[in-house]
Amino acid sequence: MNEEKKPKEPSPGLRKADRWILKISRVISYLVAAALLAIMVLAFCDVIAAKFFKTAIPSATEWITYLNVLAVFPAVAFVQLDRGHTNVDFLNHYYPKWLQKGIRVFGHLLGVGVSFVIAWKGFETTASMLAKHEMSSSSTLVRGAFPLWPFCGAMSVCCVLLGLAFAWCIVREFTGLPLFSPPPGKQEPEEPEPPAEEKGGQIHGA
Repeated sequence: MNEEKKPKEPSPGLRKADRWILKISRVISYLVAAALLAIMVLAFCDVIAAKFFKTAIPSATEWITYLNVLAVFPAVAFVQLDRGHTNVDFLNHYYPKWLQKGIRVFGHLLGVGVSFVIAWKGFETTASMLAKHEMSSSSTLVRGAFPLWPFCGAMSVCCVLLGLAFAWCIVREFTGLPLFSPPPGKQEPEEPEPPAEEKGGQIHGA
């Protein structure tokens, strides 16, 4: 009889690294919550100031516009590692396992390349903005104007993190690590539970 080939078991070190990478990316994604809170508070205060005090917060609209960068990009690496993106694969499950794996790895390789190219161009744009002292308003005399390079730089760093997340997904494919991360609060056991007969305790009660 042909025995079924058991899936490759990852080493404890790889499991630990996977948990730490996921944990760090999750912490970075908390910036999204902070940015969304800042957008909500800023928009609320701007409306209140305009309605009741006949004034407005300087450059509030521009702040809200550029804070949307921090409301999206810090979470993309975590979403990729957590397989939170929408996948449309009507025919994928009909393919043999090796072809499914090849398609996933090819997609991850494309993701690495595209992410790093965007990051590279983003860093070039950040350096250009910094050299030109590019501000949110066309005139630096506008009250509340702020530099734009930190937002472009943050987006570029997040694209680097996304590229690294795609690369780690490739590592998962070839090391036996789970492709889907466990839900929060449910961690994989460090070691398998020993069989009942190997335990020293008594099974039957008094």
